[in-house]
Amino acid sequence: MRKLLIIKAVKQSLFKLFEEAERAWERGERERAVHYIKMLFDLVKKYRTRVPRPLKNRFCRKCFLLWNSETVKVVYDRKNHCFRVICRCGFKKRL
Repeated sequence: MRKLLIIKAVKQSLFKLFEEAERAWERGERERAVHYIKMLFDLVKKYRTRVPRPLKNRFCRKCFLLWNSETVKVVYDRKNHCFRVICRCGFKKRL
């Protein structure tokens, strides 16, 4: 029971951290946004939880950049019939 309460609180914190990262990104504070995403991953590792599905495809897992039209390129892969998201750092994710 206690563990479920902790995980629920951590998930709420993850959403709050991501919102703060988005606000920092909009204000032009790129480094602060990256710091918030790193804090998000520290919580995920500490409490052994997963990144919630709505947040999973919104940032790079390698360089912690928020994904938007400035930082990624989206390509359609005809061979596998899927989309590939290519980050500035070179990280590729299949969607």
